Amino acid sequence: MFGTAEAVRIQQVLSRLAAHEMEALTQFRKLVHPHEPDSIVACWFLKGEKWDAAGAVQAYQKSLAWRSAERIDEIWRDPLPRELESSMDEFFAPRLCEGSDRKGRPIMYVPYGGIDLPTLAERGITQRHLIRRYIQEMEKLRLAIHASRDPLAGHLMIADVFGVNPVHFMRSWSFFAEVSTLGNENYPELLGCCCVVRAPPAGLWMLSRVKTLLSPDSASKIEMHSGPDATEALLMHMDAGKIPMEVTMAKVEAYAGAQSTRCCPACFVQPPPPPSPPPATSSAPDLDARVAEAMASIHANAYEIWQS
Repeated sequence: MFGTAEAVRIQQVLSRLAAHEMEALTQFRKLVHPHEPDSIVACWFLKGEKWDAAGAVQAYQKSLAWRSAERIDEIWRDPLPRELESSMDEFFAPRLCEGSDRKGRPIMYVPYGGIDLPTLAERGITQRHLIRRYIQEMEKLRLAIHASRDPLAGHLMIADVFGVNPVHFMRSWSFFAEVSTLGNENYPELLGCCCVVRAPPAGLWMLSRVKTLLSPDSASKIEMHSGPDATEALLMHMDAGKIPMEVTMAKVEAYAGAQSTRCCPACFVQPPPPPSPPPATSSAPDLDARVAEAMASIHANAYEIWQS
């Protein structure tokens, strides 16, 4: 049961529904009684089915069966073994960010650059591990959207594709396909806008592949931006202090003398120490060694910038 304040908030949301939408909600409740969800969840499924009550009931019951079979209400709170969690943090660490965007929507940051299934398999990370990590964050997001100012407005997703290339993308297609299907079927209408940032030259082609798995409505909410620093693109959606630091880190690494805005300090991950140059094989200047030394200097300067 909701408290008085929460009940009033939900009623305010429902008061903005059109007459035919309220009628669909009433019909939905009758069809799933006595197992009806709260009104916000019902509206998510109804919106996903264009306010067709019968279709929404079918989608909702299918999602309930999935949640039961996968024990979502239990496992989403349970961490993986510590060693595996630590390894996954290096390659795939989606998270719900603090604060909201300019429309009051929660913000979700999802980095895809480390997704390459064959490489991850060598580290003991399977697609199921990745999906479990994704579901854990989606469950947090679902609760955040439900509690937001307008739970029918969804959230802002920042999809960071820096480091993704066509080879890794195709080798990991089953993962991207499962993530897309999960969102469509079990988290309908939670997307308000997807801002794809730091896209590579082949970004439009890869996005076109993903869009084949999405509903036309979801596909229309995606925008794509290229370039190593996503600050300018994201300022259209949020204040500078809420931009995830990771999407500006590439600028610091590429331009060691430049100062980059340090956002989300609580989420800042210290960059790895600069690599040591390989030992020279002769007294003559070695090109590889000099390149490694130059890169080490760049990383060292970037590290000092992050620390300042």
